[in-house]
Parts: sequence; structure tokens; C-alpha cells
Amino acid sequence: MALAVMVFVAGSLGAGCQGDEVMTTPSAATPPPSEPPPPPSPEPQTPAGAFTFEPSPPVPEDVDYGYEGTFAVFLDGSPYQGPGDLAAVSTNSAVLSLRKRGNGYWDWRAVEPGASTVEIRHEDRVVLTHEVQTPLQEHDRHHLMFRAVMVNEDWTPFVAEGDGAWDVGVPLKESPNLKYVEAVLWEEIRAVHVYEFPASFNPHRGLDEDITPEEYTAYRESFRVLAFPGMPLPPPHENSSPEVSRFLRETFKRIANYLVSRYPDSEHHLNYHGHGAAGGRLFEFRLTYDDAADMLAHWTQELGRPLGVIDMGGPCNKSGYEDLTNFCRFAQYYVASDMPQGNYSFDEWTREKFQETNSELQYHRLFRESEELRTVLAARIDLNRIAFEYSRNDMVKKRWPQATYLHSCADFEPFARDFIAFVNHRGVSFDNSDDVLRYLETGGAGASLVQAFRRVLTHRVDNRDFFEWAENRNGMTMPHPDWWNARYR
Repeated sequence: MALAVMVFVAGSLGAGCQGDEVMTTPSAATPPPSEPPPPPSPEPQTPAGAFTFEPSPPVPEDVDYGYEGTFAVFLDGSPYQGPGDLAAVSTNSAVLSLRKRGNGYWDWRAVEPGASTVEIRHEDRVVLTHEVQTPLQEHDRHHLMFRAVMVNEDWTPFVAEGDGAWDVGVPLKESPNLKYVEAVLWEEIRAVHVYEFPASFNPHRGLDEDITPEEYTAYRESFRVLAFPGMPLPPPHENSSPEVSRFLRETFKRIANYLVSRYPDSEHHLNYHGHGAAGGRLFEFRLTYDDAADMLAHWTQELGRPLGVIDMGGPCNKSGYEDLTNFCRFAQYYVASDMPQGNYSFDEWTREKFQETNSELQYHRLFRESEELRTVLAARIDLNRIAFEYSRNDMVKKRWPQATYLHSCADFEPFARDFIAFVNHRGVSFDNSDDVLRYLETGGAGASLVQAFRRVLTHRVDNRDFFEWAENRNGMTMPHPDWWNARYR
């Protein structure tokens, strides 16, 4: 469209002349005046000085997946304050994820096997790098750890903020040799939910992102694979009821069907996080002795082989004779303690110490490094001894005894057969808090029976070298007399 320019020419005018209007258009040779172009923007300047990681290296070069930590970037020995902002990029976020905490500070988490490079950028210029390699898969043997946990509203409501609770109990949900499937007994909504979380699942998403509790809950529940509503609760002041136990028995049978169909070639294991007591029952006494046996029998029959381990190393006092009688029928190994667990703290807590001794996390490494189950489980128990060492002063101050045992179920059966004959022949009363080994030794048991007992406890760790224990505990408590009399007398 031509540009019209109105020009008024002033001068001497003839009679009657009112002035001449002249219409002109701009010539191509003479463009109209325009604004001069802005001067070019100056090139962004990277601050002078030396960029460094703190700590150095920011992530261990050979870090194992599941580990996490924090690093900062310093300029000339001081935390970076500008000018401008720094960005950290993981070139392979599936291997190493980064989460910004502030200008110059990041959280990192190793997720999967592989390699990645941490790049620190200032105005898109790379000013610092660090290479990371997580371990590669060493063999093809795969393990399924089925972990159950009881959750009440006082601990974690169903609609949660996503700030880390039961869902952070397993820091890494899967790796090439190990998959966790988690079942939650939700008291608040009276239901059992089963979850299969990916390795990338973020239980801290509510803290990391501006989302509501409802949004976090929807995120968490998107990984739910099974739901069983209608879970009855025990009557007031009772541990269980026939209705509660029956519901859990049938629910966990159906869960077992799912696990076998999904992971038919994996080695299956059972783990429970919560309170405990001797007696051969599960889930804080809610699943009775007989119903627990029924459920485990169904699981192993569908699987076609026994479980690898039933790990009760967290709950208290689960190394009772009744426990081994019930659980060793369905597993190769049993992990438990004959005394209260926990109630101690590291003398100097660090995230590195916590990760080093966290069995749920370390199981990934242990199953990757060895195909031999007993080797894995002995190393799992050794983690507790490391935790004891980190807590020595606290334990000594409290005079707090601790021990964890690995029981060989193959050795328990012959011991139990001779133990039954010995107890019935001796005819001496006992209590379910008595120690089995002391009962044998004070009752005149022969060396062969004592050795049979010791073979059951194939590996152990304790802190009896820290101080003199008030009671001499040796890895197994006697059964309840009523239970014994109902079965063997």
C-alpha cells in the first residue's frame, strides 16, 4: 500500500487562489526517515575466577543407584552468589536426576544403571562438568521383595502432602536385579492397596513442587495396581478378630496370585515393616498363626517353590520358636531378632551413614553383587553391625542390647524334631520369654542338640561386646506354653 504524504506549500497566491494541495508518494530512491537500529547486546560475560564443586566430587564417580545427596557450586572458594544464575543439567536424567534447591545448590539422586555427566552452565555456557557411572547389571537373576506396611492416620493420612512417610521407606523401588512391590494396610480408609512404583517415583514431590495434597495423592495412587476395600478393624483393645484375619488371609492370597502371574521366574521374598511380637502371626497379630500359614502355603504352592527369605529384621521380638515353626515351612531363610529393635540413634548422623546401613536400599547392591542367597542375607545382617558401630556411644549410654539373626530353615526342621522330644521328656515348665539355648544348657541337653540349635543360627550380629547384657539372649525365645501344650502334649 502506497504511503500518502500531505504537503502544504506556502508562497504568493494569485487572486481568488486559496492555495495548492499537492499529493506525492515517496520515491524508492529516497526512503522515509526511520529510527536507527539499536546497538547490539553485549555478549554475556562469565564471571572471572575458578568454579568448583563442593563437595568434590559432587557425586561419587561409581555411585550406586538409589543413593542421593547434595552439592553446591563455589566461585573462588565461596558459594556462588551471581551475577546471573547457574543451571545444572544431567545429560542422562534416567541415570542421575537433579533437583534445584537454591542458586548454586542441587540435590542429586542416582536412579538407574548407566552413565551421565553433570554440567554446570552460566548463561548457556558450560563452566564445570563431572562424569558419573552407576553400576551395570552383573547377572540375570531377579528378585521380588514384597513389602507390607501398616499405616494409620496418626502416622500418614491417606491424602498426604508428599513430604516423605511410608512411601520413602524403600528409597529405590526397582533396579535390574530387584523389584519392590508394596502393600499398605490403610486403617483410615479400611483397605489394602498394592503399589508398583517405578525407580523414578518421587515420594518428596509435595515438597519439590507446588502441588496440593490431593494432587500428590493422585500421583501416588496412579501406581496402585490392586485395591481391596472393606478391611475390618480389630475390636477396641484387641489385636485381631476372626473377621480381620479372614479378610487379610483371602486378600493376601489374591495378592500372591498377582505376584506369581507378574513375576513367575523371580525369587520371591516377604518383608514387613511395623511392630512385632513372637507367636508366628503376621501384620501385628492381625493375621493369626493358622491363617498366616494358609496364606503362605497358597503363595508357595502357586509359585512352585518356597520363598527365599521372610525378613522380619525390623519388627520386635520376631525370633520366637513359634515364628520359625510357622514361617520356616515356606522359606529358605528367616531374618529376625529375639529382642526389641530400634530405639537407638547414630552418635553423629549423616545421610551417608544412613544410606550405607539401610537394608531396603542396600538390598539392590547385595542382590546385584551375588547370586548366592545366603551371602546376600549375611551381608544384609552385617549392615546392622555397622549401624551398631555408628551408635556405640548411644547404645552404651542406654545399655541397649541389639542383635539380628539369620536362621537357616533347612536346619530348623531337624532341630525342631529333636527339640520337641527333649522338652516333652524333660517335662520342665517354661515361659515364652525364656531363651532356648539357656533352656537346653540348663536342662542337660546333649552336645548334638545344642549344635543343632547353633546350626539354625547360620549368621548373627550383636553389640554384646559394647557392654555386659542384663539378659543372656541367644537368638530364639521359647514358645508360649499354651501353644506348645495344644500341639505337642
